[in-house]
Amino acid sequence: MFPALSVTLTVLLPLAAALQVNLSPRNVLYKVGDREEIRCSMNECAEEVKFTWGSLADKPLYADYKMSPNESVMVFNSVTKDHENIIKCTAKCKGMSKQATATVRVYSFAKDPVISGHDSLVLGVESTLTCEVTDVYPAEYMEVEWLRGDSVLHKEDGTPDTQTVRSYYTFTPQREDDREQITCRASLLIEDIPPDQSTRETTMSLTILSALQVNLSPRNVLYKVGDREEIRCSMNECPEDVKFTWGSLADKPLYANYKTSPKESVMVFNSVTKDHENIIKCTAKCKGMSKQATATVRVYSFAKDPVISGHDSLVLGVESTLTCEVTDVYPAEYMEVEWLRGDSVLHKEDGTPDTQTVRSYYTFTPQREDDREQITCRASLLIENIPPDQSTRETTISLTILSAPSNVRVSGSTTVLVGSALSLTCEADGSPEPAFSWIVLRPDGQRVRVGETRELSFLNVSLSDAGDYECEASNRIGKKTATVTVIIPGPPTNTVISVSPNEPKEDEAVTISCMSSSVTESRLVLSKLQDGAETELVSDEGPRISIFYSSASANDSGLYICKAFNDYGSQKASVQLLVQAHPLEVTLQPDLSMITVERGSVLSLSCEASGCPHPHFMWKGLEDKPRYRRNDTQTAVSQLKLGPVGPKDDGAFICEVKCGSVVKSKRTEVKIFSFPSHPTIESSGPSLEGEMTNLTCTVRDVFPADRFRAQWLDGETELFSETWSFANGLQTLSSVFSYKTNGGDHDKNISCKVSLEMDGVPAALAEKTASITLAVHYAPRQTTITVSPQKELKEGESISISCLTDSAPEGRVILKKVLDGEETEVTSSEGAQTFFTIQSAELSDSGDYVCEAVNQYGSHRASTQISVQAPPRNTTVKVLPSTSVQEGQNITICCHSVSFPPPAIILRKLDSGIDIYSPNGTFTLINLTPNDTGLYQINVTNALGYETEVFSIHVMERLSSPPPQWNVFITPFIGLGLLTSAAVVLEYLRRARLKGFYELSKCEPATV
Repeated sequence: MFPALSVTLTVLLPLAAALQVNLSPRNVLYKVGDREEIRCSMNECAEEVKFTWGSLADKPLYADYKMSPNESVMVFNSVTKDHENIIKCTAKCKGMSKQATATVRVYSFAKDPVISGHDSLVLGVESTLTCEVTDVYPAEYMEVEWLRGDSVLHKEDGTPDTQTVRSYYTFTPQREDDREQITCRASLLIEDIPPDQSTRETTMSLTILSALQVNLSPRNVLYKVGDREEIRCSMNECPEDVKFTWGSLADKPLYANYKTSPKESVMVFNSVTKDHENIIKCTAKCKGMSKQATATVRVYSFAKDPVISGHDSLVLGVESTLTCEVTDVYPAEYMEVEWLRGDSVLHKEDGTPDTQTVRSYYTFTPQREDDREQITCRASLLIENIPPDQSTRETTISLTILSAPSNVRVSGSTTVLVGSALSLTCEADGSPEPAFSWIVLRPDGQRVRVGETRELSFLNVSLSDAGDYECEASNRIGKKTATVTVIIPGPPTNTVISVSPNEPKEDEAVTISCMSSSVTESRLVLSKLQDGAETELVSDEGPRISIFYSSASANDSGLYICKAFNDYGSQKASVQLLVQAHPLEVTLQPDLSMITVERGSVLSLSCEASGCPHPHFMWKGLEDKPRYRRNDTQTAVSQLKLGPVGPKDDGAFICEVKCGSVVKSKRTEVKIFSFPSHPTIESSGPSLEGEMTNLTCTVRDVFPADRFRAQWLDGETELFSETWSFANGLQTLSSVFSYKTNGGDHDKNISCKVSLEMDGVPAALAEKTASITLAVHYAPRQTTITVSPQKELKEGESISISCLTDSAPEGRVILKKVLDGEETEVTSSEGAQTFFTIQSAELSDSGDYVCEAVNQYGSHRASTQISVQAPPRNTTVKVLPSTSVQEGQNITICCHSVSFPPPAIILRKLDSGIDIYSPNGTFTLINLTPNDTGLYQINVTNALGYETEVFSIHVMERLSSPPPQWNVFITPFIGLGLLTSAAVVLEYLRRARLKGFYELSKCEPATV
């Protein structure tokens, strides 16, 4: 029951006094660097004023502030040009805002003008004075004047966007200007600037210097390398110490030392080199004015006499060259070299640049009359100003002509009898004097040195002294010989017979030679001893005969005799010829008893015969038929190339070699295999669990078939194996494996391994495997639905829903939401899973979710429930029929709110403190009286928060009073209302939980 409430509110509003903002100062000119303040206040405000500052120029204020309840002060601690602005102050009092503006201008003119250039003026030379004023703002308002006394010489204005103003005054100084005064006056023409700060000036005295001149001595010089030299630089008419600097116009170092005094500087070359050649610049600076002068330095070097070489090695009649060399010359291109005989110039030559040594060559062919003649080399350095005694040097030498020995002659008797004396004399021309030596060439071909003197003598000669005698005359230029033949008659000697080669083999070429020495002509006879008698084979005149067998055989063996004879006697010799069989050896490469070769490759068999110069080869098989024949006598190797090989090449290969009477052979076995590709597996197709299915493993173009094995494997476990019998040629092999499927076989790997069981096959080629993944189909199963992070969450949180299933083949996974008994698809995916994310959950997202997996064999489902919680919101209150009623009427209060979990709803009359609870948000007040007039509050609360609404009810009094104690019926009526609505509320809550949120039902207005 609510107590009666009656309130009368009377508000008296006085007329607001006129508010005004005071801003002081309002239009100001501040000097850069000063501390300044602007004050803002509001009159007639009964409460604390809120101040804000701003800029109408949209730029920062760069200020500090001091605040009090009725005044705000803007402080510029140090004024800069950035403070130039239009400032706005806004004052707010009792919700009303007023503003005022102030214009701030800034200036800077803190330093006097500075004049430069006044102390470096030169008489008669156009000069410029500079007047500079720094830290000026605004520069465009500055005027600069040049004055002499009261006369304005020049006037110039500043330019914007600069802090330094410069003015230039150009004139030509005269003598009467010396010590005259000139003034630079600067004025900042800004309105309101204090007069004592608007103008500054500076006055200076002019200093006029006389024309300055630099003296440089010497100016054009020629220095000798190695000498010590100096160049002096000075300046006249300078009243102060002169600053000297030296430089090079040729942009190169100076390589010098310096001695400097106040008026003179000396450049010292302690030892002149060619690097000192330069154009030297001396700069002298006096009172800021620089003058300069230049000197040209040239350098020469000619310290040594010419040197002649080659004069002592001239050879008669041989073109020769004399060399004249002059060293340490500079500049070499100015040197002239002359060759002279007496006063006659034989040759003239000039030097070349970039060298220190000048060489001249004189080429001629020496004659005998040139021996001991004199020749001169004269060198001249043709440079202007060089001292005459240093410009020319010369050297003279005598020629020496050499010649090799010539006209070599031998005298004396050359035919003598055994026991007589032999004397020979050798003579020759040449320079230097030749030396002599004797060599004798014996009939047997030996060269023997027999003397080292001009004359050669033998007292008692023998047959061995016969032969050719050579006299050699030699000196350091060359040598020359003369030969005579000494004859001593006698019978043949040194008769020999030889066989080549010494130990001939069958089929080799054999030469039997007979040789003999004789002073007089002799006859040679070559015979073979057969059956005890000599059979002549060949005979001829001369020192040598021979017989040749192009292909020797065993029948050519025997004793061979050589006989030589002349008028003085005879001599013979013999030799035994034995023709041997060849030590034939045969090797076969590859040296293997069996060779394994892959079909399609190339095989090369190499058969080598050693110990036989001309072997005959034949290739054949076991059937003793030739496979390949090669009768090449020029090589010891025969190659049989097979390729590309195939099954027809499978078998034995024999290389047979014949060498004369010897025959040998080598054999190998060639095994061909073909295993070109991996096996392939074909399936009868996917099947359902429990059905039979067949797998076929096929390998193509294999050979030999009987060496192949197929194995069916589950991992390392053998399931089935198969081999084949032999068949000629290439084969295609197939192996069939049958099995009954079950659910665990899905995605299992079954392998077919095919092996070639043959020796010699590389491991990488002997085994090949194919695999297949079994496909066992079944309906979806093990379907799950997962909610992350949890099934109960607060409104606005994120939640992810995932569906996962197992099926073969994979079908479609669908996520649905159940709403009022109907399923609505949320998302779906092809495959084994699908995902859905709610980034910001709402109450409407609560409910049951179903995951359904489907393929052609069936479907499977899983479900879950999600609850989204939220505090009360969108609370509204309706008072029916109206908030203003007549005394005795009834009022129904309807509260509508959205939340989960369901809230508690309480009605309170604010001045009584009594709370009434309603499960469905409906309150009925019966038989109201004026005492029920007042403010009411609805409080809607759940575990996550609350929301309140305040409203008022006004009950108007009737003319006649209602029956007393009316309000005793309110509480029972409310209780009755609670009982009658309980069932409805419980059903509504049940549905609300399924929907995921709670919403109070609508109510109808109460009847009176």
